[in-house]
Formats: sequence, C-alpha cells, structure tokens
Amino acid sequence: MGCLLCIIGSTVMVVHAPQEEEVSSLSAMAEKLKDPGFIVYAVSVVGSSLILMFAVAPRYGQKNVLVYILICSVIGSLSVSCVKGLGIGFKELHSYAVVPNHEILTEDDSKLTRDVNANG
Repeated sequence: MGCLLCIIGSTVMVVHAPQEEEVSSLSAMAEKLKDPGFIVYAVSVVGSSLILMFAVAPRYGQKNVLVYILICSVIGSLSVSCVKGLGIGFKELHSYAVVPNHEILTEDDSKLTRDVNANG
C-alpha cells in the first residue's frame, strides 16, 4: 500500500509540475551553472551531504536507515545536473561542435587544447 501511494504521489507531482525550459547546449548549461541560485543549491548539497556522512551517519546510521537514504537522495539530486551536462557535452562532441574550447573549461584546459592543436 505504501509503495502504491508513493508511485501515485510521484506521478501526480510530475504531471502537475511547471514546465522547465530545455537546456540543449553547453552555453545554456554554463548560464544555468552561473546562476546564484544554483551555486547556493550546490554548496548546500555538498555541505549537507558532508555533515550527514561524517557527523550523522556514524552516530545514527546503524539505528536508522533513513540517514543513508537521505545521503543518497541529496547527492543524487546534484548528480542529475552533472550527468545532464555530460550528456550535452558528448552530444556536442559527437556532432563535431567545438567542445574543447568552450567557456565551461578552465583556462589551463583551453591552453592545453590550443597547444595540442598547434603542434599536431
């Protein structure tokens, strides 16, 4: 009964959720990653997961499995964005878009790519 209620509740939430704009390029993804809301979210996810892993889990993890479920859920929410970015990068790489010189990469990576392209 509990599993059925969870499935129905998740379905209702997804059906009635507002539509979000589709991110289809690394440029759009870079703009989303620079948003202050995402930065606050990412820092809070990393901070709360570290607190849960090193402070809460050793003390309450043996007694309550919800601690580990919470850790997995928190990290999983951030990994969705990371995997989306990887997918977009692979898609642009496969379509021969200029991925190595993209602004998401650090300056050192771009310099290395220019040196490799110039030498060979």
